[in-house]
Amino acid sequence: MVKPIRRVVTGHDQGGKAVVIMDGFAANVVTSEHRPGGRTNLWRTTAAPANLSGRKDAADAEFTLAPPPRGSNFRISEFLPEDPDEMKAIDGAKAFAEVGATHALVAGARHPFMHRTATIDYAIVLEGEITMLLDDSET
Repeated sequence: MVKPIRRVVTGHDQGGKAVVIMDGFAANVVTSEHRPGGRTNLWRTTAAPANLSGRKDAADAEFTLAPPPRGSNFRISEFLPEDPDEMKAIDGAKAFAEVGATHALVAGARHPFMHRTATIDYAIVLEGEITMLLDDSET
């Protein structure tokens, strides 16, 4: 089960004062039989500069790997410990097809989830440790 993530979103009232407009667990949680763990969408922008009006939950959108043009995705990904034998049986193409990103797969990659996109991604380890695999190295 993916850990629930509490999200507090602020905005402004009609008088221009800062107020909390959302406070609760993020609802857009994505899991897949083709990918262990899960992802929690916290926020999404669809343009730059971002539209700051309204009270719609910007994370309530279709989950795609890449953000919209001139937009951004803010999410937390949960990576479970891997069993090398189980990973051999995973079809990375199916996992990426679910998020509209089969074009991002790396042919002959050393891991089924290696991919390449024209995006800027920020990875922050909140708990535990993870090994990042690159084409010919790891850290």
